[in-house]
Amino acid sequence: MNRSRYWALLFALVLLASALVWVGGQRRVSAGTIQPDRSSLALVPAQATSLFGLDLDALRATPLYATWQQRNPLGKHDPGYDEFLARTGFDVERDLAAVTGAAWNNGAQPALLAVATARYDPAALSAFLKEKGAAVEMYGNVELLAPDGRHTKPGQDYPALVVQLPDRPNTILAGTSTAVKQALDLRAYPAYSVLNNQALLGLAQKIGAENQVWAVSVAPGSFLSQRLPQAPGPAAAAQANIMRILQGLQASTVAANASNGLRLLAEGACASPEDAQTLADAARGLLAMLRLMAPANQPQAIELLNALHIEQQQSKVTLTAAIPLQLLEELAQKPDLLLPHSHSHAHPQAQSRPHR
Repeated sequence: MNRSRYWALLFALVLLASALVWVGGQRRVSAGTIQPDRSSLALVPAQATSLFGLDLDALRATPLYATWQQRNPLGKHDPGYDEFLARTGFDVERDLAAVTGAAWNNGAQPALLAVATARYDPAALSAFLKEKGAAVEMYGNVELLAPDGRHTKPGQDYPALVVQLPDRPNTILAGTSTAVKQALDLRAYPAYSVLNNQALLGLAQKIGAENQVWAVSVAPGSFLSQRLPQAPGPAAAAQANIMRILQGLQASTVAANASNGLRLLAEGACASPEDAQTLADAARGLLAMLRLMAPANQPQAIELLNALHIEQQQSKVTLTAAIPLQLLEELAQKPDLLLPHSHSHAHPQAQSRPHR
């Protein structure tokens, strides 16, 4: 099978994985659950339909992060970042502690918001960004910065950043300007925050505390189906049916734990058992085809595909993965291992890699 068809199938697998990753949330954990920062959630509007969290301080303590950081140091050979660090004292890789994010539909446009806690000098960061051309819009007594130096037409959203909150010196707001303004308004109207959205918070409260990355969503289907890219070539024929299934997705949870390799869990409920069966079968089929097409001299690609497991029970579909740290290190050293070659063919021995 040629290279273009391989990539078309890989795209379709990513599409299905996206559905699974954003769907789920019924499994309980026994070792404690995450505790999202309530002061950050207090800045998220109640109409949020998706929440996510990254505990960056905890993530930095994992072997996986250490491996990634060694190979991808932030700002390496970048004079611009060196200047940013020297002028602001803000080392993003060191000083960004946690991020809580949210998304929802604001009419026909998506609203996106990130609330970050960090160790930094707000005045120094603000001065540096304005010196580099960030435009300023005053919203009450708060500066909204447009880092690209321009606003859109009146009434339209633009990427906005708040780095100086009078009552929150360690908080950065980023997102679409409408969402950032809503977050600022909630300081005076806390009853309208996502803290009173029990449906969404209930999903988050089922995620195990061992996870450094998590995301939850209610009715994610419409948000996803409107924003997933058009599938190319052979995968386009299956996309319409996948989109129909996405429209019926009801809730979502995903969790990632990098403490020992990488463990992923995503569970979800489709609108019906038939839709769940269709989604699970399509994903399994694509995984099987990719395994067969993997070149015989790339056992790491086979091992990565074999780490993905898809199950279906009634209207629920579950995706799990346990990827060893050694495999992740090998893939980081040779990222081209995942690139298919048109002249390569799968070989049965490619699936017989020694057990780790």
